[in-house]
Amino acid sequence: MSKILVLDDNEAILDAIHFILSRRKIEVVTITDPALLMPSLQMHKPDLLLMDISMGCYDGRELCYQLKSSPSEKHLPIVLFSAKSYTPASITACKADAFIEKPFHIQKLYTVLEQLLPQEA
Repeated sequence: MSKILVLDDNEAILDAIHFILSRRKIEVVTITDPALLMPSLQMHKPDLLLMDISMGCYDGRELCYQLKSSPSEKHLPIVLFSAKSYTPASITACKADAFIEKPFHIQKLYTVLEQLLPQEA
């Protein structure tokens, strides 16, 4: 079973994503505080990180860049999502594996995740 860590400062969005992904038999861990990202990654060892870009004083693109620059986390697939518009260049610059605009269609989310999650044997 794949495990996804979801970071968003909006609990209603986390609840919705948790419900959507759990239907696909994906283990979902949610956090609302970006300051807990590193400890959560170390504790849960997810197969993928799904993260909002705009979280108060935190920018998910910067967090993504830091993770992708870290030897221990650089191979972790990271999918960013946001209701705001961002240039493709800013998504590429932070080394995100994918970007999804909110509100997103459930099938679009499933498709992106299926492309990035390890295939079960």
